[in-house]
Amino acid sequence: MDSVNTAKTRAYFEQVWADLDAAGIPFTLHWGKYNVFWTPARLRAHFGNAVDQWIASREALLESPAVRQAFSSPFMAATMGLAT
Repeated sequence: MDSVNTAKTRAYFEQVWADLDAAGIPFTLHWGKYNVFWTPARLRAHFGNAVDQWIASREALLESPAVRQAFSSPFMAATMGLAT
């Protein structure tokens, strides 16, 4: 859902995500938008072994460290542990 970036909007989104998670309803989020919900533990809880498969595929496709760095971000690397 797109919206104006305000404190009330962020609080609403965070509550919706928490409610979906508590109810066991699968969902995902656009990683390039406001995203404080995902943590490495939540990512693995939602996607399981697919996280490791994604990392392996990324490393196979982006063969050199320089190329992987070019297609990385602090969110992917430091926050989520998805980029090497």
